[in-house]
This record gives sequence, C-alpha cells and structure tokens, in this order.
Amino acid sequence: MLEQLRTILVVEDESGIRSLVRSILESQGYAIIEAESGAKALELWPEQGRRIELLLSDIMMPGGVSGLDLARNLIAQKPGLKIVFTSAYSADVFQHELGAIGKHSFLQKPYYPHELIKMIREALNGAGE
Repeated sequence: MLEQLRTILVVEDESGIRSLVRSILESQGYAIIEAESGAKALELWPEQGRRIELLLSDIMMPGGVSGLDLARNLIAQKPGLKIVFTSAYSADVFQHELGAIGKHSFLQKPYYPHELIKMIREALNGAGE
C-alpha cells in the first residue's frame, strides 16, 4: 500500500536553495509547494492550505512578511500545522519571537541534506510531542 503523499510548503527567497530543498524532499516522496516570499505563500494558502502539513520557512525574507509573520498567520488558520524554520543566524537571535510561535523546529543554515530530511520526518511524525 502506498503512503499518502505529505505536502510541504517551502518558503525560501534564494532560488538555488529553494530548488535544492525541493529536489531533496521530492526524492524522499514529499509533495512540495514553493513560494519565494512570505507574501507569495499567503497568496497560495487559500487554495493550497488544506493539503499542507508542514511549513518549511526561512525566518528572514524580503517583502515585508518574515517567516515568523507567515507562521503566526498560518497557525491562526490551521493550528495543527507543523513548522520548521531555517536561518543562517542562530536560533538564539530569534529566541523571544520563536518562543511566541509555539511548537516548531529550527534548522541552522547551512545544513546537510540528511539533516533536513531527519528534521522534516521528526516534525511530521510528532517527535518530542
């Protein structure tokens, strides 16, 4: 029996990183929806949100909607949404803001493909809950 495809919203402003993440996650059997900004992700959400199980988002993005803003907005609409944040900055820099988000995971850039895959699997499977 085939496992149901799990859908991840990847929000990353750097196209090369976004493309690489998509390739890595699709190779693991995930369905990927991409957005180059928080604002674009909010545009996609009304049509795609129902099927999205996990938000993988860079914290710092141009365009007025940070990854933190995006997560707050989407969690208000879908409280069970899993969140994995990424950033080149340490999580300590965002400690206060991240604490207000609730349950989430954080992956420091740069990261290896196996670290990304492990973090996504753990988040989707509820590790630590």
